[in-house]
Amino acid sequence: MLFVKDFKYLNVGSIKLTDLEGSFKNITAFFIDIRNYTKLSNVKSPEVVINFIKEYRNLVNAEFKSDSGSLKDNICEIIYIGDAVLIILNSDNTETLKKTINCAKKVRDKMFKLLSIWQSDDSYTGVPLSFFKNISFGIGISQGKVYVESSDYIGSPLNHAAKIGDMRELSNRKTHIGIDKEVFSKLHSENLTKNSKCVGQTKDNEYVDLLIFENEYREIDD
Repeated sequence: MLFVKDFKYLNVGSIKLTDLEGSFKNITAFFIDIRNYTKLSNVKSPEVVINFIKEYRNLVNAEFKSDSGSLKDNICEIIYIGDAVLIILNSDNTETLKKTINCAKKVRDKMFKLLSIWQSDDSYTGVPLSFFKNISFGIGISQGKVYVESSDYIGSPLNHAAKIGDMRELSNRKTHIGIDKEVFSKLHSENLTKNSKCVGQTKDNEYVDLLIFENEYREIDD
C-alpha cells in the first residue's frame, strides 16, 4: 500500500504523454440499461436470464439495423456491457439525433411488449415468470466528440448516455428516455428552450426526459 509520505519518492514529473495513435470523431451515443437485473440473476436460472438477455439484445439490434430507421449505415460499434447495450453512431448532426430518438421510442414500445410476453410465458420454467413485472429499463442519448483508437472509444458523450440511462431519479416513471439538455437544444423547435424541463442533474450536465416533453408539449421531431 502506498502512503502519502511515500510520494516524495515518486518522480511524478517524469510522466510523458505519448502521441495519440487514434483520432477524434463526432458521434451519437445510445445506451439502454435493464433495471433489477442483478436481482433477476439471483432469483432466476441462468437459462432464463440468458435467453431473456439474448432476446432483448436482438430487439435493440434489429431496430437500429432496420431499413426503415436509416441508421444501420451510421453504426460504428454495438457494445454489450452485461445487461446494457451501447450503440455508437458515426454522426452528431440533428438528423441523426432525430432518427436516434425515434428509434429509442420504437425500442421502448417493443421492450414493453417483450416484457409483457415474458411475464406470462411459461416455456422455460412451466410457470409464468411473474418476476418480470419488476423489470424496467432506462435509455440515455448523448452527442459530442470522442477519441477513437482501434475499437476503443473514450469521451464524455458515452459517459453521459450511460449516466442518463442509469438515472432512476430522472423521472417518477420506472422507464424513461433521457437526453442531455444541451444536445436537446439542437433540435429545431420554437418551444424547446422555454418548455424543456431539467429533471435530472449532475455536476457536469443537465438532463431532459423526452417522454415528459412529448406528453406535455408536442412531438419531438416536428
